[in-house]
Amino acid sequence: MRFFIMIFLLLATTQLFAQQSLKCSKNGTSILFLSGIKNTGLSAKVSSDNLYINVVKPNEPKIDSKSKTTSDFILNPTRGGEKDFIQSISQKLKGLGVTKVLSETVKMAFKTDGASYGVNNSISGLKEVVEAETDYLVQFIIENEVTELATVLLAKQKVKEEFDKGKKIIIVSHSQGNFFANQLYLAMASDPDFQPYLNYFGNLQIATSVSSFETPNVAFVTLLEDLVSNAFQLSRFPNYELQDFAPFQVPVDWKGHWFNEVYLSGNLAIPFPNQPVGAKFMPDVIAEKLITVANALADNCDPLEIIADPELAVKTWGGSDPLVFNFSIPPEVLAQHAISAETHTIEWTLMPSSLPLEVLAFNAIRTSRLPSFSPFNLDLLTEVKVNANIKDKITGQTVMFAHKT
Repeated sequence: MRFFIMIFLLLATTQLFAQQSLKCSKNGTSILFLSGIKNTGLSAKVSSDNLYINVVKPNEPKIDSKSKTTSDFILNPTRGGEKDFIQSISQKLKGLGVTKVLSETVKMAFKTDGASYGVNNSISGLKEVVEAETDYLVQFIIENEVTELATVLLAKQKVKEEFDKGKKIIIVSHSQGNFFANQLYLAMASDPDFQPYLNYFGNLQIATSVSSFETPNVAFVTLLEDLVSNAFQLSRFPNYELQDFAPFQVPVDWKGHWFNEVYLSGNLAIPFPNQPVGAKFMPDVIAEKLITVANALADNCDPLEIIADPELAVKTWGGSDPLVFNFSIPPEVLAQHAISAETHTIEWTLMPSSLPLEVLAFNAIRTSRLPSFSPFNLDLLTEVKVNANIKDKITGQTVMFAHKT
């Protein structure tokens, strides 16, 4: 007689699990802040810390199924003085070549930061001015090409480290960092080593000037008052506006673009261009979008299954020796699904019910039959069915059910 093993898993739909749509998280979710231009390691860390304190930590149960999140940053080392916006535009348009659109966009960039660039000459429309701006931008693109490639490589390495830890990842990118986030996903999507992880990756873009998103699981927040992100025609439309503030009246940063001072500020914001209702503080606006991205991340936990002792799983009875099988659910897999003896019970059942059942531990049983005392012909016993009904201790409801034959 030989036992044949078949695995079946049923995740029950219960009230407990219906309360959230987060998929199982194997080892938590890593929130990585990808900075814009003109940041130091210290300033990027400050932004990452502020994001975690004001947005991530208060909403941890809505971001990760285990309420387990970590925070870190990826530094964009691009240095450009006051040329943040021009660098962002260059990344967007360099594939188009130096065209009239490029020249006009550069003019808008100079116009936007008039305090730094002498607005009168830059918006005059003189041919010489346009040509000078274009020449400058082309040179700027060339000078920063190596830095851009290095930043994407650095981001790939950091993301791979987090994936190898069994984590899901959400990149929160700001300003020029949004272009790098796009390039990062394209680099991962073309790399076979990253294919198994793409469904565990998401991107929240803050103050974005991109006209298209590369990451399928993406959300964004751009303010109407953000003059940098909204100053050229290829930009994505804003989706929020500050309540009771007009452009040039944003506290601290008149361009409405800074991450900590504007997007993590205590200002109230309302959806744009929808009805002016449902005002939320800016950290709550960011949190809402971050939760949306988190809910779209796939389940990366190992499957919950009953395993048989590998040496006995195919044992054939050939004499008077008893048939003995050990069945268990790996404790590390139970932990991934947040199942423990403190919070859950496992009701083990066997078919045929006449077989002896000994509970070895919370997650394991043993079954055996002595052939010499068998009340029936063992040759007719061709399979054993083992069920594990996992119940919540408080509600008594089944949350998961595993079956092996």
